[in-house]
Amino acid sequence: MNKEAELLAEIDARAQRAKDADVSLDYITREARDLHEKFPHRPVVDIEERIKDAWRNYGMVWKTSGLKNRD
Repeated sequence: MNKEAELLAEIDARAQRAKDADVSLDYITREARDLHEKFPHRPVVDIEERIKDAWRNYGMVWKTSGLKNRD
C-alpha cells in the first residue's frame, strides 16, 4: 500500500473511532499534526481537510472555538 492509501486508511479508522465523540476543531488539528508526523508527504492543512471530509462522510460535525449555540 502506498503512503497516500495508508494515510487515507488511517484517517478513516480514526474517523470511525471518533464518531461518538463531541469533538472540536482543536481535536482535528491535533489529529492532523499526529498524522503528519507519520505521513510527512502531506501538509497538516491538507490532512485536516481530509479528516473533515471523512468525518462528514460519517455524518459527524465538530465545534468551532468561540462560537455559541444560536438557539
